[in-house]
Amino acid sequence: MTDWIDKLAEKDKVQAADRRTQEELRLHKAKVISAKASGFYDALIERLQGDSSKLGETFPNDRSRQCDVVKAGLDWEIRGCKLPWRIVNLRLNVAGQIVDIVESIREARDRVVDAGRDEIRITVNDDEELEFTYRGRKHVTPDSLAQALIQRAIS
Repeated sequence: MTDWIDKLAEKDKVQAADRRTQEELRLHKAKVISAKASGFYDALIERLQGDSSKLGETFPNDRSRQCDVVKAGLDWEIRGCKLPWRIVNLRLNVAGQIVDIVESIREARDRVVDAGRDEIRITVNDDEELEFTYRGRKHVTPDSLAQALIQRAIS
């Protein structure tokens, strides 16, 4: 009459197998992120630079619709072009599975004010595509994420 003990042991085995499966899945996703994140990030920077150039060509007389994308040490910055302008500083952190963001506002040539920190979470969807989640929206293409970041910088 120790059926409950057998059931308890079986339940423990099922839970242990589920934990192993979840851990294997987490490690697999971490490997996918490690393998693909740098390429996605490089494509993102290229798209940001292309979109920045096109904004300048399309709106040559409207600085409020323009931005610059510049390398700043290890980081990349997206800078609005009309005071006060927002500076969105990006740094890929593959180990942390995020893109760290530090924002600031340049109020005058000699005055920059911290505007907070944010992040872009990197995950893997069921199709093994990277998803970059920024401000509640998932982006699976560099084009989509570039648009969101530029719109943030020039807002």
